[in-house]
Amino acid sequence: VVYVANGSGATITKISTSTNKTAGTVKLTAGVTVTELAVSADGKRIFVAGAKAAGGGQISSFSSTATSATVIADTGAAPTGIAFSQVLQKLYVADATGVLTIVDTSTNAAAPLNVGHPLSGIALTKDSSALMVTTGTGLLAALSTANSAAVGVTAIGVVSAQPVLVVSPDGTRMFVTDPGNGTVHALSL
Repeated sequence: VVYVANGSGATITKISTSTNKTAGTVKLTAGVTVTELAVSADGKRIFVAGAKAAGGGQISSFSSTATSATVIADTGAAPTGIAFSQVLQKLYVADATGVLTIVDTSTNAAAPLNVGHPLSGIALTKDSSALMVTTGTGLLAALSTANSAAVGVTAIGVVSAQPVLVVSPDGTRMFVTDPGNGTVHALSL
């Protein structure tokens, strides 16, 4: 199944990859525009981060068979990145004000962490030991998932538009897109 966010429609469409047809629709809270999706490794739980029409953001989730999402937490600003660790059972949601919301998905307890820089994208390392975050000020930081401490920071230059961060399957490299400049930063981990 492929999950497609429907802009400001506050819905997500499920598309069957075997039939290429709509397999259902999931309703979100009215007024939420989805900005990010993350799917658990087993495909059974889908996490949604979105901007609320009235301001701020919202984190919700639904099961692969659901028709509506359950709100987990609100965020102070619209989300700019989402990453889920199946190993740690934690969801990480970044926003442009520099707050990283960490959700324990076994209890849905959410805790904010102020990183101090506007965040623009996130990805987990292969072993989930570090969360990689990019900032609107051109930094890439590795944060320990054990205690949220910075374990490394490097400058990559200001990324002009919403980046996508991807870690290679072997966990040795990370790629950061810069859609505004038409470039991709490749970094060794």
